[in-house]
Amino acid sequence: MISPKARLYSFGNTFTNLARAVAQLQAMRGRSVVFHSALAVVRPATGFAQGLMADVTVRFRDLSDAEIERYLCLEQPFDCAGSAKVETLGIALLAAIDSDDPTALEGLPLIRTCQLLRLAGIDPLREAT
Repeated sequence: MISPKARLYSFGNTFTNLARAVAQLQAMRGRSVVFHSALAVVRPATGFAQGLMADVTVRFRDLSDAEIERYLCLEQPFDCAGSAKVETLGIALLAAIDSDDPTALEGLPLIRTCQLLRLAGIDPLREAT
């Protein structure tokens, strides 16, 4: 989910056409945008069920229309919230990233996942038996 000043919300929806992706990146250029990623761990055997959210604040560069269109043509990130892939060329669109769980921007917030697994009694570093 994306929320730059509560204006755009994706809720995991993706844009499949260039025009909509261009409009989304134009709306975010030069702005700070908060990406929200949530997860839950449920362990029925013990009754454990808990969820957490990870927020990532991304500051977009003041991108030109030509930069936006070139990026979208090169990467075609139409299956991504925000129409950008930070793990590849999308990083060139950004001025800064702020988060205590940066993997949340790529998908699953792994620091939060490990935290919940430990709370559920599962050690992520323990060898499976």
